[in-house]
Amino acid sequence: MSKKVNRDLPLLSDFELPKQRIVYDEAGVAIGRESVFSHSQMTSCERLLYARALGVPLWSKSTATAAGSAFHETVAEGLKRKSKQGGIMSVDEALELSNGHMAEMVKEAYAGYEEHQDTAPEEFQIKVSKERAFDPKGDLEAQRTAIMGTTQFWAENQLPDQNPKSEEHVEMELFRPLSGVQVHGIVDLIEVGPDGNETVVDHKTAGSPSNTVSPSSSYQGVVYSFLTDIKGIRYDNYIKPSPSWSPDKEGGRARPPGFVQHGGEVSDRQVDILKSWLTNKFWPSLDSLIRRGAGLEEAFPTNKMTMGATWKCNNCVLRHFCYEGRGK
Repeated sequence: MSKKVNRDLPLLSDFELPKQRIVYDEAGVAIGRESVFSHSQMTSCERLLYARALGVPLWSKSTATAAGSAFHETVAEGLKRKSKQGGIMSVDEALELSNGHMAEMVKEAYAGYEEHQDTAPEEFQIKVSKERAFDPKGDLEAQRTAIMGTTQFWAENQLPDQNPKSEEHVEMELFRPLSGVQVHGIVDLIEVGPDGNETVVDHKTAGSPSNTVSPSSSYQGVVYSFLTDIKGIRYDNYIKPSPSWSPDKEGGRARPPGFVQHGGEVSDRQVDILKSWLTNKFWPSLDSLIRRGAGLEEAFPTNKMTMGATWKCNNCVLRHFCYEGRGK
């Protein structure tokens, strides 16, 4: 049976719903509209959007997200040091930091699983162990090895033009109000060029060169431009090596770590479209769905796909509840 699609809610290809549901008073007037709207997780799934609007308790961590977070933490520390001292992080130190961050991410994921199981209603409890929930493909060590290769590549090739405006402009958390809603984002880096022009830089890890992202293919850059009033956006995509790659082996089909850079400028028109869409389409659509009081299963029935259907589903926070058998 195909998934029911409610066309009152637009497909929000690059956006995440607020972390708090909209609440109405006895007169039916919307209150508590200080919800936070962010771009931290890209999705086009209407079921996930509605689940977030309803405040459904969700837990989902994966080996891939842990590896990406470990890399981001290491790069951020290296850039902060560069902004304060002008020096660069050694390869050995970068690898030690990244490995430590990876271990911490795994520890936090397991702790979050236990907390979720203790507090979530029965229907949203995960039916598999924390190890299987976090690592369904059994690729934790492969992900660890890949991110170590990516970290080493970054440390050996730290870009000379990555000059943070200041320490405060690395991992910079920003909020900006729009129509009673706080738009939220964390910018990896605001760098300043030799000409004094500022650029918002987002660091990404990708499994292959074909999976890299450019500002022209994502609204993420538009959100960043709205938050910072900076037009220049650049995505620095770090390619993870294939599992069979080793620094001791060259040639063959093993893919080494690499780097692909995409840049562009966000126009005033793009920002205006985003603001208009949020104010005139997104929030009214969300209000309408919640006001009707439809539950998650009623509005968007469980997807009967098998695990592995899409990479977005494999890393989605609803993945434990959308598959036949729940948690496979």
